[in-house]
Amino acid sequence: MQNAVGITATITANVSRPADNTAYTAGDAVTSTATNADVTPLVFQVPRDSGRIMGCRAVVTPASGNLVITALDFDLLLFRPATDIPFAAGSYIGDNKAMAISAAAYRELVAVFRFSSSSWRNTLGAVTAGITGYQSVALNSSRIMAPYNVQGLSHQLNGLIQILGAWTPTGVINRFDFALDVDLD
Repeated sequence: MQNAVGITATITANVSRPADNTAYTAGDAVTSTATNADVTPLVFQVPRDSGRIMGCRAVVTPASGNLVITALDFDLLLFRPATDIPFAAGSYIGDNKAMAISAAAYRELVAVFRFSSSSWRNTLGAVTAGITGYQSVALNSSRIMAPYNVQGLSHQLNGLIQILGAWTPTGVINRFDFALDVDLD
């Protein structure tokens, strides 16, 4: 879609968390595996060096049963892919483990999107548990757009999911699908 500034694109990425009943606590990572060295990073491929992120949508779907939306509060953090940001290859934090983000990583932080348990919609449009949950959010800041520039770096933004409180999912795989609305330069 063409707009006054550039072209608006939708950039997607997803991750599926392992099937276990272990409760998450504030600061824990949601990743593809509990084994740090085997984590598949959450990567958003951007087609141009620069642009502005305007919003993000998330769909969370369990492999079976209903999504546990009670206390499903998390941030999606997006980083420029500078060397070892947010973590070095093979050093990502495993699922359901405390995630400490370095000052160097925070200097490359582009945007934070906050997803709240009180805002998940199910397939019938209700804010209750269902077979899937949908939510659309703006930036978690006073800005309406988050500019990014990855010139000289790989054409990607690296994402992290960080839980904000105690969330106890059911013992099935939960898939997190994200779509960023990006105004490209």
